[in-house]
Amino acid sequence: ALRYKYNISGSRYDEFFHRLIRPKLVDLLSDERKRARKSETTKSPPSSLCDQD
Repeated sequence: ALRYKYNISGSRYDEFFHRLIRPKLVDLLSDERKRARKSETTKSPPSSLCDQD
């Protein structure tokens, strides 16, 4: 779909993907993992607080 949307020739698509799209996807996935880890640490209270009655 990207190839046709941006009118990229078939012979240049691999270069387009590896130089432009792939780094952005890697950054996106990295940011999402960081966000997920951060939200897990802020949602779960420390275990010492859970054990108190």
